[in-house]
Amino acid sequence: MEDVMRYVLAIGFVLGSLLWLVRRFGNPISNASKGGGPWDAEKYRLERISSLRLGPQQTVHVVGVAGNVYLIGCSSAGTAVIGQLPATVASSEARSGS
Repeated sequence: MEDVMRYVLAIGFVLGSLLWLVRRFGNPISNASKGGGPWDAEKYRLERISSLRLGPQQTVHVVGVAGNVYLIGCSSAGTAVIGQLPATVASSEARSGS
């Protein structure tokens, strides 16, 4: 019984230490604490340019990602990329103030 308690305490100590290290320094596998994850804001520059509600559960969005502009449709059935738009759409939207 005494040996089992030692093993349980040792495992608890190791897991507690690992939890403390991950909270203190971030996850070393995904490098999350340094902002170098797969969706880095500087790299992709994701922005909502415009949205239009078509019905109670249907919406069309114009979204800019890394210099490209996409038309995305959202409904209760799901989300789909309708198409890619010319980059001039984003600049004309910004000028019109919409």
